[in-house]
Amino acid sequence: MKKTFLKLFIINFIMLSLTVNVFAANNAQSLYDGVTYNEEHIINTDGKNADVFSLTVDLTKAYTICGLPDNIKALQVGSKGQQTLSEMVAAAQRDGYTVYAAMNADFFCRFDENKIQPEGMVIRDGKLLNPIGSYNSFYGVMKNGKAFIGHIYDYTNHLGEFDQAVSGDYGALIKNGEAITEDKQGGWHAVGDTEPRAAVGIKKDGTVFMVVVDGRSDKSDGLTLTQLANYMKENGCVTAINLDGGGSAQMGICDPETQEFKIVNSPSDGQERPIANAILVVSDREPNVPAKAPVSNTPKIIVTVIGFTLVALLYVAAFVINLKNKRPNN
Repeated sequence: MKKTFLKLFIINFIMLSLTVNVFAANNAQSLYDGVTYNEEHIINTDGKNADVFSLTVDLTKAYTICGLPDNIKALQVGSKGQQTLSEMVAAAQRDGYTVYAAMNADFFCRFDENKIQPEGMVIRDGKLLNPIGSYNSFYGVMKNGKAFIGHIYDYTNHLGEFDQAVSGDYGALIKNGEAITEDKQGGWHAVGDTEPRAAVGIKKDGTVFMVVVDGRSDKSDGLTLTQLANYMKENGCVTAINLDGGGSAQMGICDPETQEFKIVNSPSDGQERPIANAILVVSDREPNVPAKAPVSNTPKIIVTVIGFTLVALLYVAAFVINLKNKRPNN
């Protein structure tokens, strides 16, 4: 009976130690409470490298807003309606927002000085600044704080319920948990080609997954829309859409200590391209809310060490007991 109890005790501790150790071994970096940043170097289905940069955002602890040039809540024509991601972040910080991270969003009329930028729907702080197109998908945050991805019929079914929104490509990368099987199902930009990409998705638990993939270089080939969809699904997304890619695909994070913003990927233009809007990850919907420190992983790592130490001690104890029982009686 004692031997059986000891064996069960050892097995339980081994399972506990292994479970915690998997978490401790995760390379993802917790930037702020509710915001995790990660870099991955994956191989696409063509056998070439693709550098992937991602943010996972818990909207119960952080928030996403539509970033605009100079943080002006109005759209402008031509080049006046475009600004680099770093400039948009600086403008939001100037106006009191605590920015955690950011990425590019919608497509835009880059060389047309007569058109409003960006191309599709924009909602900022509950105000519709640009109407949704008949084909555009969109990512938004509803006034109840939940993330939402949909199309024009979803928007019309929820009129007045969105606080923030940016548009994306035609179609969806993932819908109802199913990833596309052909590029043309997920959009009409660079169909069939491996390219720099940007996408946003929502996981089953409601967290937001933001992705930028480098491309057009010897270091990183990029992904097709189908490859991007599969990557998003593998990371738990049940719905996802394609955003503007190519030289517009950019992501940056703010240093938790200095709040200095830096671009983390390598834009294919060799520098930041002025864009029309962005998704900014901020501490709160309202400005002047301080940063929230991330939850430390240290206790979990300590538990791991303690767990393995106890397992080792118990193993030795079991070995000694077993050895003693095997000794012949004098």
